Amino acid sequence: MTRISFKNVPLSANHIILLSIFIALFALVQVSVYWCVISLCFTLLIFLAYRQYETDVNSRAREVASGSGRNDYSENYLEHLEQYISTLEKSIATLKDSAEENRRDRSFDVLTGLPNRKMIIETLDGSLESKPGLFAVLYLNLNRFRSVKEGLGHATGDRIIKQVAERIRSSVRTNDIAAHLGGDEFAVVLRDVTDPSDPIRVAEEISSRISEVVRFRKRTVHVTASIGIVLAGGEDKRAEDILRDAEIAMYNAKDAKKKWAFFDRTMFARTLERQQLETDLRYAIVCSELELFYQPIVRL
Repeated sequence: MTRISFKNVPLSANHIILLSIFIALFALVQVSVYWCVISLCFTLLIFLAYRQYETDVNSRAREVASGSGRNDYSENYLEHLEQYISTLEKSIATLKDSAEENRRDRSFDVLTGLPNRKMIIETLDGSLESKPGLFAVLYLNLNRFRSVKEGLGHATGDRIIKQVAERIRSSVRTNDIAAHLGGDEFAVVLRDVTDPSDPIRVAEEISSRISEVVRFRKRTVHVTASIGIVLAGGEDKRAEDILRDAEIAMYNAKDAKKKWAFFDRTMFARTLERQQLETDLRYAIVCSELELFYQPIVRL
Protein backbone atom coordinates (compact mmCIF):
# COMPACT_ATOMS: atom_id res chain seq x y z
CA MET A 1 0.00 0.00 0.00
CA THR A 2 1.36 3.37 -1.01
CA ARG A 3 1.44 5.95 1.75
CA ILE A 4 1.33 9.64 1.05
CA SER A 5 2.58 11.87 3.85
CA PHE A 6 2.52 15.62 4.32
CA LYS A 7 4.97 16.17 7.16
CA ASN A 8 5.22 19.93 6.93
CA VAL A 9 1.59 20.74 5.89
CA PRO A 10 -0.30 22.38 8.82
CA LEU A 11 -3.79 21.02 7.76
CA SER A 12 -6.38 19.16 9.78
CA ALA A 13 -9.00 16.65 8.54
CA ASN A 14 -11.74 19.32 8.47
CA HIS A 15 -9.59 21.50 6.24
CA ILE A 16 -9.11 18.63 3.78
CA ILE A 17 -12.88 17.93 3.65
CA LEU A 18 -13.67 21.57 2.91
CA LEU A 19 -10.93 21.66 0.30
CA SER A 20 -12.27 18.53 -1.40
CA ILE A 21 -15.81 19.93 -1.56
CA PHE A 22 -14.51 23.16 -3.04
CA ILE A 23 -12.52 21.26 -5.70
CA ALA A 24 -15.54 19.11 -6.59
CA LEU A 25 -17.87 22.10 -7.00
CA PHE A 26 -15.28 23.91 -9.06
CA ALA A 27 -14.80 20.88 -11.34
CA LEU A 28 -18.58 20.45 -11.70
CA VAL A 29 -19.13 24.05 -12.69
CA GLN A 30 -16.09 24.46 -14.92
CA VAL A 31 -15.71 21.06 -16.57
CA SER A 32 -18.05 18.10 -16.26
CA VAL A 33 -19.45 15.41 -14.00
CA TYR A 34 -16.67 13.01 -15.04
CA TRP A 35 -13.93 15.28 -13.75
CA CYS A 36 -15.98 15.97 -10.66
CA VAL A 37 -16.04 12.26 -9.77
CA ILE A 38 -12.28 11.94 -10.42
CA SER A 39 -11.53 14.92 -8.21
CA LEU A 40 -13.69 13.55 -5.42
CA CYS A 41 -11.90 10.17 -5.56
CA PHE A 42 -8.50 11.80 -5.59
CA THR A 43 -9.46 14.03 -2.67
CA LEU A 44 -10.74 11.01 -0.74
CA LEU A 45 -7.43 9.24 -1.30
CA ILE A 46 -5.52 12.21 0.00
CA PHE A 47 -7.83 12.45 3.01
CA LEU A 48 -7.35 8.79 3.93
CA ALA A 49 -3.55 9.08 3.57
CA TYR A 50 -3.50 12.15 5.77
CA ARG A 51 -5.61 10.42 8.42
CA GLN A 52 -3.22 7.48 8.45
CA TYR A 53 -0.23 9.85 8.77
CA GLU A 54 -1.90 11.75 11.60
CA THR A 55 -2.60 8.48 13.44
CA ASP A 56 1.03 7.36 13.09
CA VAL A 57 2.35 10.70 14.31
CA ASN A 58 0.12 10.70 17.38
CA SER A 59 1.08 7.10 18.21
CA ARG A 60 4.78 7.90 17.87
CA ALA A 61 4.42 10.97 20.06
CA ARG A 62 2.79 8.92 22.82
CA GLU A 63 5.55 6.34 22.64
CA VAL A 64 8.27 8.98 22.92
CA ALA A 65 6.44 10.69 25.79
CA SER A 66 6.16 7.40 27.72
CA GLY A 67 9.84 6.54 27.14
CA SER A 68 9.15 3.32 25.28
CA GLY A 69 10.33 4.79 21.97
CA ARG A 70 14.03 4.58 22.74
CA ASN A 71 15.44 1.85 20.57
CA ASP A 72 18.71 -0.04 20.62
CA TYR A 73 20.29 2.27 18.09
CA SER A 74 19.78 5.30 20.37
CA GLU A 75 21.21 3.44 23.33
CA ASN A 76 24.29 2.35 21.38
CA TYR A 77 24.78 5.86 20.04
CA LEU A 78 24.68 7.36 23.53
CA GLU A 79 27.10 4.72 24.81
CA HIS A 80 29.58 5.43 22.00
CA LEU A 81 29.18 9.16 22.58
CA GLU A 82 30.01 8.78 26.30
CA GLN A 83 33.09 6.70 25.44
CA TYR A 84 34.21 9.31 22.93
CA ILE A 85 33.80 12.12 25.49
CA SER A 86 35.75 10.13 28.09
CA THR A 87 38.56 9.46 25.60
CA LEU A 88 38.60 13.12 24.61
CA GLU A 89 38.88 14.23 28.25
CA LYS A 90 41.80 11.84 28.82
CA SER A 91 43.52 13.15 25.69
CA ILE A 92 43.11 16.75 26.85
CA ALA A 93 44.55 15.88 30.28
CA THR A 94 47.50 14.12 28.63
CA LEU A 95 48.15 17.13 26.40
CA LYS A 96 48.09 19.46 29.42
CA ASP A 97 50.56 17.24 31.29
CA SER A 98 52.82 17.12 28.24
CA ALA A 99 52.67 20.90 27.84
CA GLU A 100 53.54 21.40 31.52
CA GLU A 101 56.41 18.91 31.31
CA ASN A 102 57.69 20.62 28.17
CA ARG A 103 57.52 24.00 29.88
CA ARG A 104 59.52 22.67 32.83
CA ASP A 105 62.10 21.11 30.52
CA ARG A 106 62.55 24.47 28.79
CA SER A 107 62.66 26.56 31.96
CA PHE A 108 64.21 24.34 34.64
CA ASP A 109 67.48 22.48 34.97
CA VAL A 110 67.07 18.71 34.96
CA LEU A 111 69.92 17.98 37.39
CA THR A 112 69.16 20.47 40.17
CA GLY A 113 65.52 21.39 39.55
CA LEU A 114 66.48 25.08 39.66
CA PRO A 115 65.51 27.59 36.94
CA ASN A 116 67.93 27.53 34.01
CA ARG A 117 69.63 30.36 32.09
CA LYS A 118 66.62 30.88 29.83
CA MET A 119 64.25 31.43 32.75
CA ILE A 120 66.65 33.67 34.67
CA ILE A 121 67.02 35.90 31.59
CA GLU A 122 63.24 36.09 31.20
CA THR A 123 62.95 37.00 34.90
CA LEU A 124 65.56 39.74 34.56
CA ASP A 125 63.89 41.12 31.43
CA GLY A 126 60.57 41.25 33.31
CA SER A 127 62.21 43.05 36.22
CA LEU A 128 63.85 45.58 33.90
CA GLU A 129 60.56 46.27 32.10
CA SER A 130 58.52 46.69 35.27
CA LYS A 131 61.26 48.80 36.93
CA PRO A 132 60.52 47.54 40.47
CA GLY A 133 63.46 49.37 41.99
CA LEU A 134 66.89 48.22 43.04
CA PHE A 135 67.74 44.53 42.69
CA ALA A 136 70.96 42.52 42.64
CA VAL A 137 72.38 39.65 40.62
CA LEU A 138 74.98 37.26 42.02
CA TYR A 139 77.04 35.11 39.64
CA LEU A 140 78.71 32.08 41.27
CA ASN A 141 81.43 29.73 40.05
CA LEU A 142 82.98 26.87 42.00
CA ASN A 143 86.75 27.10 42.37
CA ARG A 144 88.87 24.29 40.91
CA PHE A 145 85.78 22.13 40.47
CA ARG A 146 87.22 20.60 37.31
CA SER A 147 89.94 18.83 39.30
CA VAL A 148 87.31 17.56 41.76
CA LYS A 149 85.19 16.15 38.94
CA GLU A 150 88.16 14.58 37.18
CA GLY A 151 89.40 13.00 40.40
CA LEU A 152 86.07 11.67 41.68
CA GLY A 153 84.17 11.14 38.44
CA HIS A 154 81.26 12.89 36.77
CA ALA A 155 78.59 11.10 38.82
CA THR A 156 80.11 12.36 42.09
CA GLY A 157 80.51 15.79 40.51
CA ASP A 158 76.79 15.84 39.71
CA ARG A 159 75.93 14.93 43.31
CA ILE A 160 78.12 17.77 44.56
CA ILE A 161 76.38 20.19 42.16
CA LYS A 162 72.99 19.07 43.50
CA GLN A 163 74.11 19.65 47.11
CA VAL A 164 75.53 23.06 46.23
CA ALA A 165 72.25 23.96 44.48
CA GLU A 166 70.27 23.01 47.59
CA ARG A 167 72.56 25.09 49.82
CA ILE A 168 72.18 28.12 47.57
CA ARG A 169 68.40 27.68 47.47
CA SER A 170 68.21 27.57 51.27
CA SER A 171 70.34 30.72 51.59
CA VAL A 172 67.98 33.07 49.74
CA ARG A 173 64.51 34.39 50.50
CA THR A 174 61.34 32.90 49.03
CA ASN A 175 60.81 35.82 46.65
CA ASP A 176 64.41 35.61 45.35
CA ILE A 177 65.45 33.27 42.53
CA ALA A 178 68.35 30.83 42.49
CA ALA A 179 69.29 29.35 39.09
CA HIS A 180 71.71 26.80 37.69
CA LEU A 181 73.30 28.20 34.54
CA GLY A 182 75.10 24.98 33.64
CA GLY A 183 78.26 23.19 34.71
CA ASP A 184 79.47 24.64 38.01
CA GLU A 185 77.93 28.09 37.49
CA PHE A 186 74.93 29.49 39.37
CA ALA A 187 73.10 32.80 39.58
CA VAL A 188 70.90 34.41 42.21
CA VAL A 189 68.47 37.31 41.67
CA LEU A 190 67.81 39.29 44.85
CA ARG A 191 64.63 41.32 44.56
CA ASP A 192 63.68 44.45 46.48
CA VAL A 193 67.17 45.38 47.63
CA THR A 194 66.87 48.25 50.12
CA ASP A 195 70.51 48.44 51.18
CA PRO A 196 73.64 47.91 49.01
CA SER A 197 75.04 45.78 51.81
CA ASP A 198 72.24 43.20 51.43
CA PRO A 199 73.92 41.41 48.47
CA ILE A 200 77.17 41.25 50.44
CA ARG A 201 75.41 39.60 53.36
CA VAL A 202 73.79 37.03 51.04
CA ALA A 203 77.11 36.41 49.25
CA GLU A 204 78.85 35.79 52.56
CA GLU A 205 76.12 33.37 53.67
CA ILE A 206 76.16 31.48 50.37
CA SER A 207 79.95 31.27 50.41
CA SER A 208 79.89 29.95 53.97
CA ARG A 209 77.25 27.32 53.15
CA ILE A 210 79.03 26.13 50.00
CA SER A 211 82.36 25.75 51.82
CA GLU A 212 80.84 23.28 54.27
CA VAL A 213 82.27 19.78 53.98
CA VAL A 214 80.65 17.42 51.48
CA ARG A 215 80.93 13.69 52.18
CA PHE A 216 80.41 10.88 49.68
CA ARG A 217 81.16 7.23 50.44
CA LYS A 218 83.64 7.94 53.24
CA ARG A 219 85.31 10.59 51.10
CA THR A 220 85.47 14.24 52.16
CA VAL A 221 85.22 16.98 49.54
CA HIS A 222 85.78 20.67 50.17
CA VAL A 223 84.66 23.24 47.57
CA THR A 224 84.58 27.02 47.54
CA ALA A 225 83.01 29.59 45.26
CA SER A 226 83.82 32.98 43.74
CA ILE A 227 80.89 35.40 43.52
CA GLY A 228 80.38 38.46 41.32
CA ILE A 229 77.76 41.03 42.38
CA VAL A 230 75.88 43.57 40.25
CA LEU A 231 73.39 46.15 41.49
CA ALA A 232 70.77 46.99 38.86
CA GLY A 233 67.55 48.90 38.49
CA GLY A 234 66.47 52.18 36.97
CA GLU A 235 68.93 51.92 34.08
CA ASP A 236 68.59 50.95 30.45
CA LYS A 237 70.26 47.52 30.37
CA ARG A 238 69.51 44.09 29.01
CA ALA A 239 69.44 40.89 31.03
CA GLU A 240 72.40 39.52 29.06
CA ASP A 241 74.43 42.63 29.91
CA ILE A 242 73.70 42.27 33.62
CA LEU A 243 74.74 38.60 33.63
CA ARG A 244 77.88 39.52 31.68
CA ASP A 245 78.82 42.20 34.22
CA ALA A 246 78.20 39.82 37.12
CA GLU A 247 80.41 37.20 35.43
CA ILE A 248 83.19 39.78 34.94
CA ALA A 249 83.00 40.63 38.65
CA MET A 250 83.14 36.92 39.49
CA TYR A 251 86.36 36.46 37.50
CA ASN A 252 87.86 39.49 39.22
CA ALA A 253 87.05 37.91 42.59
CA LYS A 254 88.60 34.65 41.41
CA ASP A 255 91.80 36.37 40.21
CA ALA A 256 92.08 38.30 43.47
CA LYS A 257 91.31 35.09 45.46
CA LYS A 258 88.36 36.78 47.17
CA LYS A 259 84.97 35.40 48.07
CA TRP A 260 83.10 38.12 46.19
CA ALA A 261 83.60 41.31 44.20
CA PHE A 262 81.30 44.18 43.17
CA PHE A 263 81.19 45.08 39.50
CA ASP A 264 82.33 48.52 38.36
CA ARG A 265 82.84 49.98 34.89
CA THR A 266 86.65 49.80 35.13
CA MET A 267 86.37 45.99 35.22
CA PHE A 268 84.55 46.00 31.90
CA ALA A 269 87.08 48.43 30.39
CA ARG A 270 89.99 46.23 31.52
CA THR A 271 88.28 43.15 30.10
CA LEU A 272 87.87 44.81 26.70
CA GLU A 273 91.45 46.05 26.76
CA ARG A 274 92.82 42.61 27.65
CA GLN A 275 90.72 40.97 24.93
CA GLN A 276 91.96 43.49 22.34
CA LEU A 277 95.58 42.98 23.46
CA GLU A 278 95.28 39.20 23.09
CA THR A 279 93.78 39.62 19.62
CA ASP A 280 96.54 42.00 18.55
CA LEU A 281 99.29 39.69 19.86
CA ARG A 282 97.83 36.70 18.01
CA TYR A 283 97.65 38.73 14.82
CA ALA A 284 101.24 39.95 15.30
CA ILE A 285 102.55 36.40 15.80
CA VAL A 286 100.76 35.12 12.71
CA CYS A 287 102.04 38.04 10.58
CA SER A 288 105.59 37.81 12.00
CA GLU A 289 105.41 41.37 13.28
CA LEU A 290 107.40 40.62 16.46
CA GLU A 291 111.20 40.79 16.65
CA LEU A 292 113.42 39.58 19.42
CA PHE A 293 116.26 41.81 20.58
CA TYR A 294 118.98 40.95 23.11
CA GLN A 295 120.35 43.50 25.48
CA PRO A 296 124.03 42.78 26.11
CA ILE A 297 125.24 42.74 29.67
CA VAL A 298 128.46 44.72 30.08
CA ARG A 299 130.52 43.89 33.12
CA LEU A 300 132.94 46.54 34.27
